[in-house]
Amino acid sequence: MRVIMRLGFDKMSLKRLWLKVLAFNERGIRCYEKCGFKREGILRADRFNEGKYHDGVIMAILEEEYREAAKSW
Repeated sequence: MRVIMRLGFDKMSLKRLWLKVLAFNERGIRCYEKCGFKREGILRADRFNEGKYHDGVIMAILEEEYREAAKSW
């Protein structure tokens, strides 16, 4: 994840990166939060999987948040 963030912010000069993860993927959400991503919203009943609807979580990180988080890596 950090390699992708470095590519986006350092090489491509992006201002913001965002992603969508299913709400039941708690390990994935924790990983993204450790990298500095913040939850921005919920997409209710976003994905139908194995006979059930699941919510999606939108997460994002801004360039300045990335720069601050990268100091501790």
